[in-house]
Amino acid sequence: MPRAGLLRFPTAERAAQNLRAKILAVAAPLLQAPADALDIVEGRVVRRGSGASLALAALRPIAAEGW
Repeated sequence: MPRAGLLRFPTAERAAQNLRAKILAVAAPLLQAPADALDIVEGRVVRRGSGASLALAALRPIAAEGW
């Protein structure tokens, strides 16, 4: 959904922001970087500047333990 579409649904936007924050928090120690140094690009969490990355699918088992 385009970002403009999310503006009409603030609850969905908050849920998306919360999910993104959780994904980056799980990936941060694995990529040895703070969450604010990570991006989500094409199904991967990418550490800016290094090129290190993890597939989102690889985080599923780890996230399932703590959520």
